[in-house]
Amino acid sequence: LVARGFQAKAGIDYKETFAPVAAATSIRLLLSIATLRKLFLASADFVAAFQNADLPNVIYFRPPPGLQSKKDEVWALQAALYGLPNSPLLWAEALKNALLHFGFVQTNADPCLFYQINDHAYTLVRVVVDDLIVAAKTKEQADKLISDIGRFYKVKNLGVPKYIIGIHINYDRSRQSLHLNQQLYIENLVAKFGQSNAKSTRKPADCNVKLEKDMGSSAFDEAVYRSLIGSLIYATITRPDVAVIISQLSRYLACPQKAHWKAAIKVLRYLKTTKCKSLVYQPTEQPGKELKVYTDSTWNSDKDTSRSRSGYAITFCNCLISWKTKLQPMVTLSSTEAEYVALNESAKEGLWLRRLLSELQYKQDPTPIMIDNQSTMCLVKHKMLKPRTKHIAMRYHWIRELLADKEFELLYISTDNNLADLLTKVLGQSKASKLLCNLM
Repeated sequence: LVARGFQAKAGIDYKETFAPVAAATSIRLLLSIATLRKLFLASADFVAAFQNADLPNVIYFRPPPGLQSKKDEVWALQAALYGLPNSPLLWAEALKNALLHFGFVQTNADPCLFYQINDHAYTLVRVVVDDLIVAAKTKEQADKLISDIGRFYKVKNLGVPKYIIGIHINYDRSRQSLHLNQQLYIENLVAKFGQSNAKSTRKPADCNVKLEKDMGSSAFDEAVYRSLIGSLIYATITRPDVAVIISQLSRYLACPQKAHWKAAIKVLRYLKTTKCKSLVYQPTEQPGKELKVYTDSTWNSDKDTSRSRSGYAITFCNCLISWKTKLQPMVTLSSTEAEYVALNESAKEGLWLRRLLSELQYKQDPTPIMIDNQSTMCLVKHKMLKPRTKHIAMRYHWIRELLADKEFELLYISTDNNLADLLTKVLGQSKASKLLCNLM
């Protein structure tokens, strides 16, 4: 039964609709912590989750078609229902209250992550709408938590998680090893777009072809192109090796051409060929230095706007947990300036992860940011004021405060070893494989 929530009126039937959504980064962080600490993993699924939440006010609705009822008869809802604008929020609040009742603490950095840490327990709970991922010291602790929640709501204990939100999880606790991939999702995607018998390829894109708005080819169907690109974006949850080309292709959703479609299909053929490729988590203990940030940029990389592309990758105990590639919001006048902007973007994510880890009882030394541009390092450390850099907006000087506060430290790394280089441009197969060695 689904409510016709589009008829609800704001301010009368509901006031707020925002509900926290699980970030892929913190899911990967939880799994890497579980692997590092050899925690037991368990998963659970709530039955008709939204219907477990109470409504703050009375909602009336007409009986569903097909049911016998009197003319002009209306019913009053006793609980939240799928389709109501505020149902996700009400369910999130109800589940939060239940976890708080059992002594869990909601992290300030991520409202979907809860923890209980004491002398006898180190338990993490990740809420993904109506699913739970639990990491605990013992199997009994994980099962007891799910059983206790079952006193409030109807829930199914699914045991060790094998598949969640389209991601396969292969966890070997004894060997401290975990693999993440989206094989089934990719297979369904390949079948959906008729590429089951397509020729295999080991490269997601041609390094020598620069995409631009007008590729000199005919126009292509916008709806079909958007469907494919949206599906490919979801595949980047475990596949950083295709993040750059998919980001580039997503810039042409409003005016795709046949050349853009062919480039997108090549990415899909590459994913088909490498569908078993996984993110590999084999963490190594690094007290105080668990996080490591890699940052890079490619200057003037976009042919249509002359903007540069930023990229960063962040590892936790040598496990890749966060990455991003994005076109910068303005034109930069030099590679030094482009790297400076990229540095700030990576610091934002690094600072959030530092705060999240501090709540999970990880004391952090200054987090190293690995950068391959020495001019940018000098600009940050020595606060130089020169004709070629004095125009840089004040908001990008924020990184200097973080260094002064010992949140981060800048370290030089060669371009050949900079993991973020993978997220600024399409690389050749050999170089990409070298950078992702031991990570995928």
